[in-house]
Amino acid sequence: MPSTFGDPALEQGSSSESAGIIVRIDVARKEVTSFIKLTAVVYVAFLLMLVSFVLDLGSGFRFLDSRIALLAGALFATVLSMRSVSLALGSEGRITLVDKVHMLTLFYILLGALYTVLARALIIRGISEHRVRQMDLCAALLATITFIVANGFLLIRAAHAG
Repeated sequence: MPSTFGDPALEQGSSSESAGIIVRIDVARKEVTSFIKLTAVVYVAFLLMLVSFVLDLGSGFRFLDSRIALLAGALFATVLSMRSVSLALGSEGRITLVDKVHMLTLFYILLGALYTVLARALIIRGISEHRVRQMDLCAALLATITFIVANGFLLIRAAHAG
């Protein structure tokens, strides 16, 4: 059946040729379940990072080892999750919202590891264990607040981008 394909310059029944066609399809995801499934591991990894701040560094290297082990476990879980999400979404060539959440979590785990080394160095230099304990709790609170704000920013930005 002959068509003008919406070109008002063509007469009814005439034909035209084009080199190509551009089709745009807007896709919107309204369910949150898939996002939660893809990011649950990283949020648990962040919680593990927070738990590491509860372990007392002043009690010797036993708790330092435990703290580093928790951070390493959180890092390992995040990296594996990031890889499986990348395979599931097929997002090797671009950075998705879920990738950004993973990278944010990796950044906080790195900060947790750096803070742990700094806190242990402060104890060795003579800072009281009580003061370091207070710093641990402040660091955990600051990390929690900034992580929630950063995640909220990413989510709001992604919601308004589409």
